[in-house]
Amino acid sequence: MNNANQPAKPISTVIQYEEYNGIKRAVAEEYYIGLTKREHFAAMAMQGILANSNYSAPRKAKLSGMANDAVAAADWLLAELLK
Repeated sequence: MNNANQPAKPISTVIQYEEYNGIKRAVAEEYYIGLTKREHFAAMAMQGILANSNYSAPRKAKLSGMANDAVAAADWLLAELLK
């Protein structure tokens, strides 16, 4: 199952109720999603890359490479989690 685009921290809330024999029950839920797992993992990887003391102050050229590395790290992690 590929879940890279599933929400990292889903929040569900009941939005519709149905009454049957005097008992109310939830019949529909809505999910508010924020970042996907891929986006969340990439952001965490980018945070680690930027915190690395071996990098000097980020410049535009370096940031592009760092962002590519962060996304690649997220993709590798998701691939490993599928195994």
